[in-house]
This record gives sequence, C-alpha cells and structure tokens, in this order.
Amino acid sequence: RALRQHVARQKSRNKKDRICKECKAPCCRDLAFSITSPKCRHDIETLKWYLHFDTVRIYIRNRRWNMLIQGKCIYLSKKNLCTIYDKRPKICRAHLPDGCEMIGQWYDTLLSSPDDLEAFLKRRRKKCYTCPIELGEKPLIG
Repeated sequence: RALRQHVARQKSRNKKDRICKECKAPCCRDLAFSITSPKCRHDIETLKWYLHFDTVRIYIRNRRWNMLIQGKCIYLSKKNLCTIYDKRPKICRAHLPDGCEMIGQWYDTLLSSPDDLEAFLKRRRKKCYTCPIELGEKPLIG
C-alpha cells in the first residue's frame, strides 16, 4: 500500500512539474472575478456594454458568473515567470497547480460579445425580473 501511495504521489508531482514547465501563465494574463448574474434588463444592458470591449469576456462556471479581463500582469517576465515571486500577493500564492487553467476547460459557458449574451439568455429562456418602475424597463423574456 505504501508503495502504491508513493507511486501515486510521484505521478502527481511529475504531472504538476510538467504542467508548470509548459505553463504559459494564463492566471497572470487574465484578471477574473465573480459578478452577480443579471436580474433585470438594466443588468443585462450593463453586461452587454462590458462586452463591447475586446478585452472583456464573461464566463459561467458551476452556475456562477464571472468577468474576465484579458491583459498581462506587469510583473510577468517574457519567460512567463513572476519577477516578484518572493513578494507576490496572497491571491497568487493561493493559486495552486490543481486549480490551473491549463488543466481542462475552466468554464461551462464563455460569452465574448453582446450577441453571445442575448443568445445565451434566450436559449436558457431566462426570465428577467422587472427593474424599478422609474427605469421604465420591461423583462427581457416574459
């Protein structure tokens, strides 16, 4: 049993080493953070406006909505290494190889344009709650 555990640990370590050596630092190239799912037309229009920018994407993973802003960390070297590794932020320290974006697909749905968002909502037949009356907005899909 101990030998089996040792072999499993070694395979895991080898996989992590290989992943890190081949890494193109996706976690240092994109800024991702959670957002609330749209509840009304105003929310949808705001998300559509964000998607007018070519560096912005919205992705959904495990029913959670996230915004992705594409760009490169100013401390990432040309060799994809952190130039402030010993002083890197806690959030960077907490990002472990197990959660690496290079392993598998990191989203269930990726929205790259306002049209993508509208099509996604229509496919899901998502009902939109009405916004406050003073905005005079109607539900997206009734």
